[in-house]
Amino acid sequence: EKDFSFCFFGTHDLRILHKSFENSPDADKKIIDIITKNYIDVQAVLSMFVRDQNNNPLSLTHGLEFFNISLKGEPHDPLIDAIHLMHLYKGILKNHDKLYNEYLRILPKQKTLCIPIKNVINDLINGKTVTPNDFEKYVKDYIE
Repeated sequence: EKDFSFCFFGTHDLRILHKSFENSPDADKKIIDIITKNYIDVQAVLSMFVRDQNNNPLSLTHGLEFFNISLKGEPHDPLIDAIHLMHLYKGILKNHDKLYNEYLRILPKQKTLCIPIKNVINDLINGKTVTPNDFEKYVKDYIE
């Protein structure tokens, strides 16, 4: 049963943790297995909804700025980064309206969406009604 999660911002720290365990033969390998099976990449979660003007993921600092959370202490200090990560996580959980608005901005820019779907999304965001016939036309235009 999973009663907890470990939060990371990106996968870099998790990779370093793995390397540290590899280089520590006496370390209990169950610990790294528990962490690996019970972690949240907060950057990946945030990146689904919020990106910069060039559609790149935000840094921890820019994520805090997005939610108007003040930096306290020097970034890249492990304790300060952990505190900032906690505040960012809380910001994500509490600001659904802000996430909603930003998601609408970045949704049409998603690289993995095919053109017909992007066309439907753009129409809907711009207040147009899209019918199944409209969608079929977008698909036909794309294929032809």
